[in-house]
Amino acid sequence: MGLILRAFRHAEDLLDTIGQLFGPISRRLAYAVIFVGALLAATTGWCGERDLDGLISLPIFSPLRVRPADRLRHVAASGTLAQIIPPSGSC
Repeated sequence: MGLILRAFRHAEDLLDTIGQLFGPISRRLAYAVIFVGALLAATTGWCGERDLDGLISLPIFSPLRVRPADRLRHVAASGTLAQIIPPSGSC
């Protein structure tokens, strides 16, 4: 399911939409990455969701001039949260 979301760009659209919902918050994309990562983990139940989340969100950060260390922090936070959400918690 995660690969299908990525292939048809639904995950990018979801990330963009969730980012817009956070409105004027200065780090809304960071919150969106964590929220969408948790959502994908809950729906896919796949341990490799962390990799998929990185593949989806890292290119979106590029035009915004976010530091690489901050990009990785947000993806790591999303992946850590994804491990404790069932059904992917058994990985």
